[in-house]
Amino acid sequence: MDPTTAQADPPSANVHVAIADMVRRLASGGPRELSDVLDDLVAGAVHNIDGAEDASISIAGRKRTISPEAATSALAELHSKIQNSNGQGPCLAAIWDEPVVRIDDLRTETRWASYVSDAQAAIPYRSILSLRMYTATDSLGSLTLFATPPNAFAREVEEIASVFAAHATAAWASAVRGAQYADALASRDIIAQAKGMVMERFHIDALAAFALLSRLSQDTNTRVIDVAHQLIDAETAPPEPS
Repeated sequence: MDPTTAQADPPSANVHVAIADMVRRLASGGPRELSDVLDDLVAGAVHNIDGAEDASISIAGRKRTISPEAATSALAELHSKIQNSNGQGPCLAAIWDEPVVRIDDLRTETRWASYVSDAQAAIPYRSILSLRMYTATDSLGSLTLFATPPNAFAREVEEIASVFAAHATAAWASAVRGAQYADALASRDIIAQAKGMVMERFHIDALAAFALLSRLSQDTNTRVIDVAHQLIDAETAPPEPS
């Protein structure tokens, strides 16, 4: 078949490719702050998901609450706070009850009466789509999309949004692992520096120095890394003025 006359890929296929490319760029960019990754993900949701005017990511908290971690607008962030104040709403339901929760028209929504009343008074959106972000073992939070018109998110859009949420979860988990690894390396270096100071001061070997740090940690009910920080700070503090 002449490639110039071949049928073009459907728009949904192009969106899947764009989403995969975005997440691949996020994952290959090296260690980044988790907040920056989440900001990029909500911006990417609005850019790639048809009809989405705003987006937010909320992290699951204790006692059925959420923490708004990223949002493309102050109104999207306010939406999370409204749910916390009422203890109900689509983001909470997506995290704990069912993986996809949609509101086709906030003005006629009959679930979550107190949330609906407050949301109608505070935000202009009538269409809301919340999707659970979760790994194989943990429910991390939710991705929520907003649009002003009613019935803005067709079923095929919901499918694309679900794919985006799955990719976004992978990017989120990767960022968390990167941050934990960076913290572990930094902690190792700090403890090694403190251990070297103890070795030099007391003329002991590395094993004895670490045992001393561990004993100080147990005696003071303080983490070893915090004991190390305290020792380094005390050693490098400027002398008191005479």
